[in-house]
Amino acid sequence: MRKLENSKTLGDEGSLPEDWRSFTEYDFWNMIRNLDKYNNGVINWKQLASFILLLKSPLPTDKNIEDYKQSLEFLSGKNGDKISGELFTKVN
Repeated sequence: MRKLENSKTLGDEGSLPEDWRSFTEYDFWNMIRNLDKYNNGVINWKQLASFILLLKSPLPTDKNIEDYKQSLEFLSGKNGDKISGELFTKVN
């Protein structure tokens, strides 16, 4: 309860990212229906969050992709095609 009260005093409206606030209830229900393809009534919330992030993310250009590849190749060094999660997060 304390966390909720702190959020209200800081002007926080539910701790959702600004981009997510543009979605309507209808948009969320459509995403949930697509994720629950067997009509179990259960979805993976991490998968839902990933889909929402990807939906609002800009598509990379060919130049961006080449830059990512070069950065990953440089960071992987001796490991060849393997790279750790820690190194992956350092790619600009």
